[in-house]
Amino acid sequence: MDTASDNGIALRGGHGGRDRQRTLCLILFLTLGRLIIGAVLGLGVDESHYVMYARHPAWGYFDHPPMVAVFGLLTRPFGHHPFWIRLGPVLCSAMAMVLLRKLALTMGYRERAAFFAVVALNLMPGFHVLAPALLPDAWLNVFWMATLLAAWTALHRTSYIPWLATGLAFGMALMSKYHGILLPAFLALFVLTTPKYRHWMFRPHAYLAGMIGLLVFLPNIVWNARNDWISYAFQIAHGSGGGELRIGNVLEAVGGQLAFAGPVLMLLLPAAAWTVWRDTSRHDADRFLVWTSLPVFLFFGGIGSFGKILPHWPFAGWWAGALLLGIVLDRKLSEPVSLRWRRAWKAAVVTSGSGIVLMYTVLLFPVIPRVYQAAFTISERLSRQFEVLPAMPPYDPKIDIGNDLYGWERIAAETVRIHKKQPDPERTFLFCHRFYTTSQIAVYLPDTLVATSLSRRKDQYRLWFDAAEYRGWDAIFIDHDRYGQDFERYRHLFDGGDPEPIEFTVTRGPFRAHRIRFYRYTGFKGEYDR
Repeated sequence: MDTASDNGIALRGGHGGRDRQRTLCLILFLTLGRLIIGAVLGLGVDESHYVMYARHPAWGYFDHPPMVAVFGLLTRPFGHHPFWIRLGPVLCSAMAMVLLRKLALTMGYRERAAFFAVVALNLMPGFHVLAPALLPDAWLNVFWMATLLAAWTALHRTSYIPWLATGLAFGMALMSKYHGILLPAFLALFVLTTPKYRHWMFRPHAYLAGMIGLLVFLPNIVWNARNDWISYAFQIAHGSGGGELRIGNVLEAVGGQLAFAGPVLMLLLPAAAWTVWRDTSRHDADRFLVWTSLPVFLFFGGIGSFGKILPHWPFAGWWAGALLLGIVLDRKLSEPVSLRWRRAWKAAVVTSGSGIVLMYTVLLFPVIPRVYQAAFTISERLSRQFEVLPAMPPYDPKIDIGNDLYGWERIAAETVRIHKKQPDPERTFLFCHRFYTTSQIAVYLPDTLVATSLSRRKDQYRLWFDAAEYRGWDAIFIDHDRYGQDFERYRHLFDGGDPEPIEFTVTRGPFRAHRIRFYRYTGFKGEYDR
C-alpha cells in the first residue's frame, strides 16, 4: 500500500537527493561534534549515578527501568572516560534522528520536511544537553521513534509483522523510561478520532502488540514486585505532583519549556499544529503527528501545574512535534507570500542559536563567576553611594552549573588518599549526605571501596548497601558545600569520631568550584538516619 498517495500528500519532486544529503550530513556532523564535546566535559550528576547502575546490573532500579545501565555495561571495559560513557547516548540520538527521517518519508513527506525537523530539534539548547548525556532518555528516544514508525506502518498493512514490531518497540521504550506508557494512550486517541483507522479497535492486531510490549516489560514488573514496588511508587509520587494548583507551578513549567527549546521555537509548535489542524484536507499523517506530540506537553503541563517537573520530561513529544513543524515549514517557506513564517523561523534560529552558544560558553568556561564578580563590584559601589540599594551577596559556586561537570576525579583521588590513612581501611566505608554526591565521587573510585548515602531519604543506595552488614565499621563522611552539613549531622549513627574535618578545595580557573570536608567516624551502629 502506498502510504504517500493514501494520505493525499503530494511529494512535489520526490525525496530530493540534495535534501537527503543535507539531512544525513547534518546528522553526521552533529554526531561527531557531540562526541568531541562529550569527551571534553566531565560527567554530570545523573550521568555518574547511571554509571553506578552498570556496576550493579538488575532488571530495575529505584527510579528507572534497566536500559540506561546497558551503556555502562557495554563500555565499562574501556574505563570511565566521558567519551566512552557518552558514546552510546550520542549514537542513540543519531539513530533516533535517522528514524525521524525514515518516518517522514514513510508518511509521504519530502526530504526537505525531514531536514527542517532535524534542524528544529538541534536548535533546542536543551537537546544539546540531552542528546549526548547518559540518561534514560537516550534509549527512550530511539524506541519512541521506532514505535511511531512501526505503528504508522502497521496501520497501513494487513500483516501482523509490523504490529509485532510495534509491540516490541513499545516494550523496549518502557524498559528505557516509564514515559513509554504514554505511547499506547496517544496512539489509541489517534485511532479513535480518525474514522479511517477506527476499525483497528475491533481487530486483535493492536491488542497483540500491547501484550508483546508488556511481555518485554515483564522482567521489570517482577523486579518491582520483589522490591516492594519501589520504582513505581517513587515515580508516581515524583511525577504526580501531589500539591495544589498554583500559578507559580504553571509559570515554572512553561518557563522550563521555553528555556529548553527556545521561546520562539516552542511557540512555533502549537502554531504548526493549529496550521495543519485547520487545513480542510487535514491529512491523516498530519493528525498522527499532532496526536503524538501535543498531548505529551499537555500531560506533563498538567502534572507541572500541581508539582515540579524537569524541563526534559516532555521532550518525547518533540520527535513528532519537530516533524510537524518541519512539514509546515516545508509548505510555508515554499510559498513566497508566507512572510510571517519566514520571520518566525529566522527569529527561532537567532534566539535558540544564541541560547546554544551561551550554554556551551557557560559549560566550557568559567564565565559565570567572572560576570557575577563584576556585577558584585558594581553593586558594592552603588550600595556605598546609595544606602537604600543593598549589595549583592558574595559569589556562591552553586550558581555556576558548569561546576557540576568539573573536578570530581580530583575529589575522588583525595578521597582514596584519606581512606588509605584510616586505621583499618578494609573496614572503612564512605558516605555522603545525598546520593548525587556519592555517585559523582564513586564513579572514579576503585570497586573495592564501599560508598553509599545514609540519608533518611530512600534512594538507590538502600538497595545496594545493607547497613546492618557494616555494623562496627569506620566511615568517612564526605560533605560537599552544596549541603553544608557537619560532624554532628551523623554523629548519632556512630560510637565516636573526630569532629575536626580535613578540607579540600577544587578551583576552576581562579574561582572555587567545590569545597569538600572529610569527617571521620568510628563504630558504625548499622542504621540509617531517621
